[in-house]
Amino acid sequence: MRWELFLLIFTINLPSILPNIVRFTVAGYTNGNAKLYQVGSKQIYVGNWRTNWHQAYGTCRSLGMQMVTIESDADNRNLWDFVNAQGLGECWLGGTDLGTEGQWNWFPTGRQFVYTRWAPGNPNNLGGQHCLQFWTRYPTFWDDDHCWRDKYFLCETVQCSTNNVQLQLPTTVQLPSNVQVQPATVQVPTTLQVQPAYSVPANLQVQPVQLQSSVHLPATVHVPSGVNGALYVY
Repeated sequence: MRWELFLLIFTINLPSILPNIVRFTVAGYTNGNAKLYQVGSKQIYVGNWRTNWHQAYGTCRSLGMQMVTIESDADNRNLWDFVNAQGLGECWLGGTDLGTEGQWNWFPTGRQFVYTRWAPGNPNNLGGQHCLQFWTRYPTFWDDDHCWRDKYFLCETVQCSTNNVQLQLPTTVQLPSNVQVQPATVQVPTTLQVQPAYSVPANLQVQPVQLQSSVHLPATVHVPSGVNGALYVY
């Protein structure tokens, strides 16, 4: 009976005794042909060498990626499992308070921390620590450390939002009243051909286009919020 009880207790606690074995699938490759792993909802590249936080950030950018950000407990758990499975130990994340002491934000996006997972007593800015890492002393927890230290690092593919934002434009653009497309007619030789040997009709013509003195535009244009750039109206 005593051995049966011991066997029952051992069986119940077996999952916590065995190492956490997690398999991650290869989701693609970077522009340098390095592997991208699917980690939860993120596609992750892990640098296979140690470097300081600033160089890690630059490496992610050079790959068309960004240093990893963590916005939820699910993200944090998945990423820690990945780091642990890869045997990386302490690992740089994309958070910093280099701008203003004590105001932590995700440097790739500029967003302040909403979700946090600080280890007990952290962040403590011990001797001027301004960069974020996973801390092996407290598994799954974060710690601030000196940015110049060399560690492994994580990059993630940039996720573009599909949400729309409203861009206000002038409703009317004034143009000169005599703007016209010239010439009115284009004569095309009968022997003219476009490769690979597409014949052009001899009577091809371009009709004159008379523009009005004003062009009316919609007052609001919807563009994806993940699109960066400038809009020019002529």
